[in-house]
Amino acid sequence: MRTIQKLLVLVTVLSFSTVMAQGRGGQRAQQDPEEAANERVEKYAEPLQLDELQKALLKANFIEYGKKQRSLFTSEMTREEKRDSMQGLRKEQLDKLAEFLTEEQLTTLKELQQKERKKRRGSRRGGRDRG
Repeated sequence: MRTIQKLLVLVTVLSFSTVMAQGRGGQRAQQDPEEAANERVEKYAEPLQLDELQKALLKANFIEYGKKQRSLFTSEMTREEKRDSMQGLRKEQLDKLAEFLTEEQLTTLKELQQKERKKRRGSRRGGRDRG
């Protein structure tokens, strides 16, 4: 009888943690592109040493590509097609960013975004880093 109780508690805990993990990912996906752009510009303004014009252009870029990415995620494409399209969007976005950011700013931005991706991937695995 105790084994059944322990098993029931374990299943409940695992189910709850799965639901919570899905909820966190869903929040980010549901965030308004303009709100997300504001947060990202705030986060990057200091490390990139952006002037006011660059902040405005970066915000507009984040909004534009945030909307494009959202429409990609909700499309009926296969996972591979979405991945390929997303890679194309990222390249297109970087080309546009290069029009108003210096090479140094662009390099710093790429590094910051790479760190964020690694951090998100690590948190999806329960904080463990695989190699």
